[in-house]
Amino acid sequence: MFNNSLFAKIYARIVLKKYHVHLTEKRPSTSCHTISKWLSEPTLFEEKIHIVLNDTTHSNKTVYGLSLAKQYSVLLMAVYDYLLLRHEWIDCSPENVHLHINDEGHIAFYIKPTCVTDIHDLDDQEVFNMIHDQLLEKHISPFMDLISVKLRTKKTHLLSLMSHNLLQRARYLEKKFTFTHNHQALLQGFTQSPPTYIEFDFQTVQVDDQEILIRKHCCLKYLEQDGDLKNSCKTCPKRYKDL
Repeated sequence: MFNNSLFAKIYARIVLKKYHVHLTEKRPSTSCHTISKWLSEPTLFEEKIHIVLNDTTHSNKTVYGLSLAKQYSVLLMAVYDYLLLRHEWIDCSPENVHLHINDEGHIAFYIKPTCVTDIHDLDDQEVFNMIHDQLLEKHISPFMDLISVKLRTKKTHLLSLMSHNLLQRARYLEKKFTFTHNHQALLQGFTQSPPTYIEFDFQTVQVDDQEILIRKHCCLKYLEQDGDLKNSCKTCPKRYKDL
């Protein structure tokens, strides 16, 4: 299921910067805590959200909560990229990942390089178990619970937005690289994880010779842009509600 070319490995490493996922010992001195701490001390999250909602264009809790889920999906994509292109596992257990939330509401992840390990000797099920236990069950699911409660959003909507972004990423890599094994098996490994609700059954539609993967739930971002649906994402389900 993996691509082991040198280009693929370098590409996966470079893309981390675009994701704002940093493999480093260094991290910001403020508003940067382990996921474990954000979860165990929810008042830290509440205080940061108060700053974000009062100092930026994010005036609505629900809209910002959905925005956080879309931003958070880069962590899933980083893990997927590394598994698929480098045959390496990024251990995103809550104690290993520092999350920084700045006053504008943007996020970044800081993970020690020692959390990256080779998985050549592991079989598919062992990899799937790590995805479930370390990433989804202990990290993604409880953090989406926190967002859901504090920002008045539905957990299923948050996870659906993340699933959509991950699937879009997988489809992009499928076009960019040639895989000699069944890379779809790795993607499905993310779905064997109830109660996290990662799923990939999205509709597609052809628009100007381009296939669009339609989200199941609107992220409501357009509400911060005069509420005009013309400003919605091209994958927004509200654009295709007559399908």
